[in-house]
Amino acid sequence: FPPARPGHGMVGSGMFILNPPWGTEGEDARLSETFGRIAPQ
Repeated sequence: FPPARPGHGMVGSGMFILNPPWGTEGEDARLSETFGRIAPQ
């Protein structure tokens, strides 16, 4: 879809994982911490 108006981009995004593979929980925690440090508040 094109932007609603010029200069209007994606504001945020998310991800939902159904039935994640074994071991995903630890990696999720690591990535969440990393992105939490670099994401603007």
